[in-house]
Amino acid sequence: MKNKFSKKLKTKKMNKNKKSNKKTNKKNLKGGDIDLFYKNFDSAIEIGKGAAGVVYLDKKQPNTVFKISYKDKVCRMWDREYKIYQKLNTFDIDEPNCKLVKMIQYKNDNIKCAMELTRSFNPLSETQNYAIHPQFGEEDFEGFTEGRGLFIGINQLIKNKIFTENNIKKYVKELALVISRLHYKIKNDGYDLELFISREPENSNIIIYVSDFDLTEFITEYNDEVIARLEWSLSAVPYFPTPDQPKLFKIFKTNYINEADKYGLKLIAEKVIELY
Repeated sequence: MKNKFSKKLKTKKMNKNKKSNKKTNKKNLKGGDIDLFYKNFDSAIEIGKGAAGVVYLDKKQPNTVFKISYKDKVCRMWDREYKIYQKLNTFDIDEPNCKLVKMIQYKNDNIKCAMELTRSFNPLSETQNYAIHPQFGEEDFEGFTEGRGLFIGINQLIKNKIFTENNIKKYVKELALVISRLHYKIKNDGYDLELFISREPENSNIIIYVSDFDLTEFITEYNDEVIARLEWSLSAVPYFPTPDQPKLFKIFKTNYINEADKYGLKLIAEKVIELY
């Protein structure tokens, strides 16, 4: 797993997407405005960078983030991601403490393209904007990757008072439910997804956000190739508990499989966990 993790940190993302200036119709998505972001661009703060674009925080619109690219090829590829988010936004699979990142708005003016997304707030410091990635598959881990953020294991999550010994079980349960619904209710394979931790400014609640759907695919048939992609979505980065964390793994496994059973896909979920 660690080999996969190292490779993942080095290679992340070459695909992204779209073309439209319509806001999503999904209710209760709080956001700003891309045109206003462009006007405020000189004062925007860069908080992340990848091969496909740069993520900014507009301090005058602090509840969301904006990722932008000036590359024609990237903007054309973002068409696919835009459509994925449109479909994801039609579902509600969130739990109180674990949610999908939402796309608020997208614009492509043939010179540049920008996408507005849910913001995760750094739970360690109000003044820092790098992302915190929970590693529920690592007991002890701490590593910072430029442009990606800080990856921390279970002990560090507890030591930094993001979770407690008790409530971490609740978060793992909700994470299992949301990922299972993504896989078996929405029927999206979650391939190459990411997890972020946010401390919501209005109430200090900790939220796990599930993000990065650009490489995902929607499922029409649960064949061997799809099952392998589902397993890889869990194992590529140690975001999820493994048998090395038996208590948390049991919680994750039980809830992942039981939720899949609601959609008649228990046997598929069991195969995924067996491979994992």
